[in-house]
Amino acid sequence: MRNLIQACAIGSMVLAACARTNETAPGISAQIEVEQGNQMVARRNDASSAEANSLSAGATDQHQETAAPDMAAQAAPAAQREQSVARDTNGSRKEFVARVLGDTEDVWSAVFKAMGNPPYPMPTVVLFSFGTSSACGLVKAEVGPIYCPADSQIYVDPDFLSELSRRTTPLGDFAQAYLLAREVGHHVQNTLGTMPQFERSLSQVDDPRRIQLQVRRELQADCYTGVWAFYVQRRHLLAPGDLEEGVPAAQTIGDVSTRGTSAQRRWWFNRGLASGDPRECDTFSLLQP
Repeated sequence: MRNLIQACAIGSMVLAACARTNETAPGISAQIEVEQGNQMVARRNDASSAEANSLSAGATDQHQETAAPDMAAQAAPAAQREQSVARDTNGSRKEFVARVLGDTEDVWSAVFKAMGNPPYPMPTVVLFSFGTSSACGLVKAEVGPIYCPADSQIYVDPDFLSELSRRTTPLGDFAQAYLLAREVGHHVQNTLGTMPQFERSLSQVDDPRRIQLQVRRELQADCYTGVWAFYVQRRHLLAPGDLEEGVPAAQTIGDVSTRGTSAQRRWWFNRGLASGDPRECDTFSLLQP
């Protein structure tokens, strides 16, 4: 990966050089007004050293006709973002997490705006070591990055990414970014109401159907990750082979039985990647995802 966020963002600040205002994503027809130079300069000037500790993310699937956003140009000003980091650990890992999630924040904020959704609420990202408590219970480092819908927080042990590389095939930057962006996908689901509806449905079905619903939820998160990757690729930040890293990395953690097959996960990731449109990520409407 060509220094994914170093090239275009620091924390949640996007540099003006990354704005590409003349392109639109396929499958979305109308033109949208993009934010131009003055706002981008203001974003750079407004950024402070505290922004290195800002982390967040978000998305959409409303079906109105709009144009695809330019992710860099339309991202919300840094001064409007309210995020926090509950714990600090390794400095370089923390910076990597901040840069990746800062980029997803810009992408999803712009997507929400382009689709006509209300501004999406930024998740808090909690950095911890070994273990910590959450509204979803105890979070342990070995489970990897995880999103808790009950408190809208993403829990990350920065050292886990390095440890995973030591235990398995070494992970490139994009593979590690994929794991983080995928948890952002769950926040998108929660924000759009998919997660609460999913939880209600689980209580009304038998075990086989429950597993099917869990798979559909996870595949949608893979698709949303592909949507984010569409805009990363559009800024020419991916090196050859990067896109092949993400799904295999995700398969090394979590319960495989509830996350879909490798073929399913690749298919849905590629669907999001090809369109840049979260409306293409409806895994719940197909008979077989």
